[in-house]
Amino acid sequence: MKLLTDYTQWYDHLFDDTGPIFHRTARTRGGLAKRDQFQLFERLGWAVPPHGVIAELATRTGLARDWQFPAATWQRELDVIVYLDEFQHQGEGKLKLPLADALAKFPDHYGSLFIPLANPAVSLRHVRFGRLGFWLRQQGGDDWRSNRSDHETVLAHTTHAEANPIPRVLWAVDFLPAPTGLLAVDFNTAPQLVTLHETSALTADQIRTELDFAAATGPDTLRQF
Repeated sequence: MKLLTDYTQWYDHLFDDTGPIFHRTARTRGGLAKRDQFQLFERLGWAVPPHGVIAELATRTGLARDWQFPAATWQRELDVIVYLDEFQHQGEGKLKLPLADALAKFPDHYGSLFIPLANPAVSLRHVRFGRLGFWLRQQGGDDWRSNRSDHETVLAHTTHAEANPIPRVLWAVDFLPAPTGLLAVDFNTAPQLVTLHETSALTADQIRTELDFAAATGPDTLRQF
């Protein structure tokens, strides 16, 4: 199998530059824009934070409509995430600031409501490689952003015989453990698999098997952009 990529991984020795192409891009603006990510999560039935263009998001909090609470007051108490670049990953391209400031500075940018958690440095990641699934716990530092030098531990392995809900052989979704349940917040088409390798949770032989299975049963899933 051929490999078309813009970064290296520990299993790259599997590719011999013949046959079908596995596209794996991360730094050349592959993947989905943030608004498309949230729409994908909603189509799959996953809970997400309130999201939308900042000017529209401010009208859908329920406070102004139902409680008639002074906007100048509550808009300073709610934090939002503003996506300056909807294609960036690893905590880049976004800001956290009060809704009032976001309305003043970035009313036309896409954003989502910031969900304050008891432990904001913890997120859960579900990684899929073909039919194989893995749950990872990511423990960060004091930074509110995920994927910032997180310490990962493997929580569980899953196996899936049913159709992949996302037509890509490799992907990951980050979830925040909120009081109401897990909230899907980030979609990654090129997740790093270092922890899975170091813990022997995923081997090169398993990757080869899943790539061969994808090439035989769903070659379009090899296109990772």
